[in-house]
Amino acid sequence: MQVKAQGLLNAVKWIEESYGQGALRDVIRACGPEVRERYTSAIAIEWHPVAEFVEFLAAADRLLGHGDGRVAEDIGAAGARVNLRGTALRMVFYAARPEFLMKRITQLWSRFNDEGSMNLLHFDDYSSTIEVRGVVTPHVLFCSTLTGWAREVVLAMGGTTPSVRHVECRARGDARCLWHLRWSGTAVIEASEKKRSDGAASVAPPPMPPSTSRISVVEPTRSSGRIFTAEPHRSSRRMSIEPKPDEKPSEKPADKPADKPTEKLSERPPPSQKKP
Repeated sequence: MQVKAQGLLNAVKWIEESYGQGALRDVIRACGPEVRERYTSAIAIEWHPVAEFVEFLAAADRLLGHGDGRVAEDIGAAGARVNLRGTALRMVFYAARPEFLMKRITQLWSRFNDEGSMNLLHFDDYSSTIEVRGVVTPHVLFCSTLTGWAREVVLAMGGTTPSVRHVECRARGDARCLWHLRWSGTAVIEASEKKRSDGAASVAPPPMPPSTSRISVVEPTRSSGRIFTAEPHRSSRRMSIEPKPDEKPSEKPADKPADKPTEKLSERPPPSQKKP
């Protein structure tokens, strides 16, 4: 099975932010050369074997946790927060019904995994059930990341105090991989309706900033002349064009007076002659 390297990169960032660079260095050193090479060269959209991700999870769980999969769960939750941060998906969160939203999220499985599928089996106001099918070689720690991922999805839908249990796991000898999701507080459907009625003002995606493709003109001074400052769109680099210190502002040359039309001698009338 191949997975997107975004999961590994999210895990690296979370460990560095939560435990520091020294802890991350220890985890990387505990992994094999393939994982270390992937860590230094991978990009988010790149596919790589899930075994490398599981090896990284095992090293992190052993060095930073108690070997019970809790660190892997936290890594999965951190990855969910990053993946759900996109503006388009957040707009769906605040506009769609929770059941439709949950189905939409499970359909995103194929974007990050090239094998298997995630299926929504049950959904109501305070509980849900999902199943992962078709993975040839399941891994316990990989399933742990999905447990943390599901917990974060419940919070994003408006549920409170979520409880996610991996009740059946093929990696442990069960017939299928099954998760039960439960939460309390306001029903997610009511929370969704409230967000729509309130306009989701406090949590809506921020408005797009005004375009920076502009040219600002500074009034001329006696010493500097006119300055044009151009700021390219979507770039922090600023390009300024101004006259040199010894250079005076260019002045428009004065228009030359129009030449008077010349008269041809042949066209002049002959001078009048008096008769004697």
